[in-house]
Amino acid sequence: MLIEHRAGNLNSSYGIVFGNSELGNIISKTQSAMIALGYELERYIRDNCPIDGIEFKKRVDIEGQKRRIEPDFFYDDGSTIHVGEIKLGSMFDTKKSDGEVKNLYKLKQKFENAGREVELYFCSYMATNEMGVINGLKGRATSDINLLYGRVFFDWFNIDYDAFTDYLKTQQKANRLYFKKAISDIL
Repeated sequence: MLIEHRAGNLNSSYGIVFGNSELGNIISKTQSAMIALGYELERYIRDNCPIDGIEFKKRVDIEGQKRRIEPDFFYDDGSTIHVGEIKLGSMFDTKKSDGEVKNLYKLKQKFENAGREVELYFCSYMATNEMGVINGLKGRATSDINLLYGRVFFDWFNIDYDAFTDYLKTQQKANRLYFKKAISDIL
């Protein structure tokens, strides 16, 4: 995700932090690129996953709830339903991850009530081990959620971890050069 192609915000609070709206704009663009990179990870998995029948962003109705739940992935292998969340980072927003874990349990309950076996997953690209995911969830990880990280996460989807890492590297140099030039132009 190239920083220079992201929309910035000259009025962002980053400008207040630095006392410079142009510098704040560069940081705003960088933050935007970080967020977009999470969506890029989901897209990469969707486009490269060879598992037939896996659905990404499937909307599931829950009785008594107005809004549908939309897990990052949903896969019914015939005997077990696999439902999970995909994250780029390893430190998760407390409020958002709490809601995502609760939604996983709502889905589990719905399908178990229909007589199905359900496996839950919380996946992190950047976590280097299971403890990284546990720490990132800040106490919300339970023993019945499969915590997948790094290569283990990509192996589950049968996707080449190194290929995605290499893809990221193709953009990192351009981002460093843009950031350095943008900062030097301002300062």
